[in-house]
Formats: sequence, C-alpha cells, structure tokens
Amino acid sequence: MRAAPERRVGQERRARFGRAPRASRSGRVPTALLLGLLLLGFAWFVGRIDSAVRAAGHHDVDTRRVRIAGRDWVPRDWEERIAARLTALGPIEAREREALERAAAEIAAMPFVAHVGDVSTVWPDGLCVDVVLRRPRACVRVGELYLCVAEDGVVLPGAWPLPPDTGSGRLPVLGPFDWPTDELLPGDRLDSAEVEDGLAIATSLFEHLGPDVQDRLGIVLIDAREARAASVDNPGAQLFLEGRRVVLFGRAPNADAPGELPVAQKWRHLEAALELLDGPAGEDWDLLDARWDQAVLRPRISPEQADAWETR
Repeated sequence: MRAAPERRVGQERRARFGRAPRASRSGRVPTALLLGLLLLGFAWFVGRIDSAVRAAGHHDVDTRRVRIAGRDWVPRDWEERIAARLTALGPIEAREREALERAAAEIAAMPFVAHVGDVSTVWPDGLCVDVVLRRPRACVRVGELYLCVAEDGVVLPGAWPLPPDTGSGRLPVLGPFDWPTDELLPGDRLDSAEVEDGLAIATSLFEHLGPDVQDRLGIVLIDAREARAASVDNPGAQLFLEGRRVVLFGRAPNADAPGELPVAQKWRHLEAALELLDGPAGEDWDLLDARWDQAVLRPRISPEQADAWETR
C-alpha cells in the first residue's frame, strides 16, 4: 500500500523527462522541411517583387541623376556632362552586365576621368562606378575664357570667365607662353617644359598654403618659362599677383637642383610677405625674391624707381 505513491512519482518523472510517445512524434513536421518551405516562399515573394519592378521599368538606371562623391573640388558641370553622355546610350538595365560595361566605357572616355574601376548596381535602379578623376591644378586662357588643366597636363572640360574658385582660392593661371593657346580643346595634353614646371609650382602651392592664404593670394599667374635657367642673375619662374606684385621663385619643385632653397621655405616667405600687407602698419611691397634663406622684400616704388632698381 505504501509503495504506490513512489511508483506514481516515478511514472510522473518518466512522463516529464522521458521520450515522447510515438503517437505524438509522428504528427510533427521536420524542421528542415519547414525551413525549406519558408525559403521557397520567400524566393517566390522576392521573384514576384522583382518581376513587378522589372515590368514597371524600375531596373532602368536614371542617367539624368548623377552625383560625384569625393572630397576634392570638381567643376559642377562634370556631373551634367556624365549624365548627358550616359543618356545618349539609351536605357541602361541595371542587371545587364554588358550595359553596365558600356556605361563604364563611356565614363572612362571623358577627359576628366583618369581611371574607371569597379561597376556595381544599387538595387533596384542605381549605378555605382569607382572612378579616379583628374584634379584641376591650374588653368590656361583660351580666347576670353579659362580652361582647367590637370596635374598631368590634360586640358579639362568646362570654360570659365575667370579662373575658377575652388572654395579655398582660385586656380593659378599658367602662362604667358611663346605659342598660341586659342585653339586648345578639352582632352588636349600640354607637354612642354614650361607647363610641366608651372604645374609643379601650382601643385606645390596647394600643398603648402592653407585655404586662407590661397584666398588672400587672389588670381596668380605662373610664368615658368625661365624656371630651368634660374641662376643668381636669372630669377627663374615668376609669380605675378594681384596689385602688381611679383614673386621671384627660382626653379620649380620638380627640379633636382643642388643648393636650391626648399620649396616649403619659399612659400613661407610669401606667406610672411602677405601678412605684412594685412598688418597694422600696412607695409606694401611690389617685389619679393623668395629664392634665398633671407627673403628680399622691396617696398612699393614708382615705375621710374623700379626701372632704376632693375638696371643695378
């Protein structure tokens, strides 16, 4: 009589912790089968959405909307030029690889594009292209307008009535040259020595002068025709600033000339000279010789005095 409760406890323990009876197990759906059915249903659902999107034309890339993402300044009309070039191709299906490669080839053919990398889609109708753009570092005057020039000497699209403002200062102007520039076109490459030296100076300007100093400079004309002939008697490259000021710069930074003052020091000389113009005394000057350890600064003098000074 006393053993019965113990047997009931044992039976309850077996019912609670033991295996389920066969009858209840036979009615279950296997987990793998259930997961497979869910995946099939999801694939069907995505397929229906994809078919609807395709039927509505939402896989076609809207080539009218182009945005160039990056930190460097680029002319705003470059986005418009890419959009026009792609629109001329007709509809671009975001899921057709050949169509994407044709779009990438069109972008690569533009003068301001140095390299095109991966092309990928942004679902459902976006297109992402990795590009390396040529950076405008100076400009040249063509007729009454200015065209940008990249670091490698390629003339870039876009005409400006004045040297363009990059947000920190205006691009310096290369010239004058001993050859005509009125027939230059975007895509042309300038490969003369004076252009190479002038671009080296322009690039150095961006590297060594802060935005405030660049803005203070205003429009700068870089005449690098004599850069490679610089000597004690030959000032080499010259920078012509607003306000009829001239900077004697010597050789360009791309020259490997022993004894040449480091280019960073030349720019420090110019920065210090600009500070004098804004100082409390308002010290004006019209010539800075930045070629030496100790810069030579000439206070502004009359044209007659300047002629006498140059004939010493």
